[in-house]
Amino acid sequence: MSNDDPDRILRLPEALALTGHSKTPFYAKVKAGLIPKPVRLGAKAVGWRRNELLEYVRALPRAA
Repeated sequence: MSNDDPDRILRLPEALALTGHSKTPFYAKVKAGLIPKPVRLGAKAVGWRRNELLEYVRALPRAA
């Protein structure tokens, strides 16, 4: 599975880098339903589907 595979699961550091958010705003947006909820990977591990985060990033307004 390559790094640009849209089906790849991203852990938090990669999800933050992709979205450009820091941890607190990222989780606030997850709680508000703006960013998709994570998928459970284990008892203490979660991740986000790369394709869902890419959709979120593409929908962000562009700077003029």
